[in-house]
Amino acid sequence: MTSDTREMSVGLSVYLYAAWEKTTYKGWFSTSFVSDDGHEFVVDYQIEPDGQPTALAVFGPVVSAPGLYEFRMSLLAEVPGRADPYKFEFAVPVRVTASAP
Repeated sequence: MTSDTREMSVGLSVYLYAAWEKTTYKGWFSTSFVSDDGHEFVVDYQIEPDGQPTALAVFGPVVSAPGLYEFRMSLLAEVPGRADPYKFEFAVPVRVTASAP
């Protein structure tokens, strides 16, 4: 980093909620814009129906190179009594620009 740029930080949270029964979430999420190496997280979590929403979070510096990046997620939510799990799968584009002096 040079003196004419500022390091910026970012935080990203994925909130998991319970359904009417204990809910099991399995899958992953990844960020290509947090730190220069990006981050990938494996999710294997259970939440009770009366439990508070739970946040899975990542914090860190924004990548040093401006450009297009992504937040990607693929999770299965399994609920007892349901034959098929619900699948959450998406990619969100993120644009990183140079910071103003």
